Amino acid sequence: MQQSQIMCKEPSDIRYGNKRVAGLQAGKYAQYWCYDSFTLVGSARITCLGTGKWSASPPKCQGM
Repeated sequence: MQQSQIMCKEPSDIRYGNKRVAGLQAGKYAQYWCYDSFTLVGSARITCLGTGKWSASPPKCQGM
């Protein structure tokens, strides 16, 4: 199986924030951000790895 055919599952949504998914194939990424007055804790961008897993867990949005 070629790396471009490996797919990750749709990453989780986060509370008090949003995401944009560039794709679910290996090498693609999901970008997260928090709503105003919340701070992002964790990785803002996670990448789909060749194993079919994301490079990190989705971040969290924490109230200030």
